[in-house]
Amino acid sequence: MLSLHRAYIDLQIYKEAGSIPAAINAINKDAGNAKQDAQDAVYDRGPNDFIRLPDVEAVLAELKKLGADQQFIAVARAMEPYLAGRPAAVRNTVKTIVGGSLLKANGPRAKQALIAWIHEEDMSPLNRQQWLTAIASAQ
Repeated sequence: MLSLHRAYIDLQIYKEAGSIPAAINAINKDAGNAKQDAQDAVYDRGPNDFIRLPDVEAVLAELKKLGADQQFIAVARAMEPYLAGRPAAVRNTVKTIVGGSLLKANGPRAKQALIAWIHEEDMSPLNRQQWLTAIASAQ
């Protein structure tokens, strides 16, 4: 789905660029910016990310205990208010997966978005508690 979305964006760039060479230049520039953003995200990881890895795994294990689509939707709805306070990369990942708002996600998309969010989460004690409370309320 992400590659289809990317192709649509590229088509829009071609349309707006006015010529193929201008479109190619715009895409190259966007690719360079995306590469830099990705490298910055990798370098932003600190020692606390590795210390908190067991917390990430524990929250992920609790989430994977859920089975019904409605349970994943319930967790998504419970976590949605917290999304605005998370880093832009997390918000963008979630919004790309669900196609907008977590409140409108179906079960499989909600599950996919939640798992991606957990993997990118800064699992501070507060964030961990938010996750565990949301998951417990859905069980």
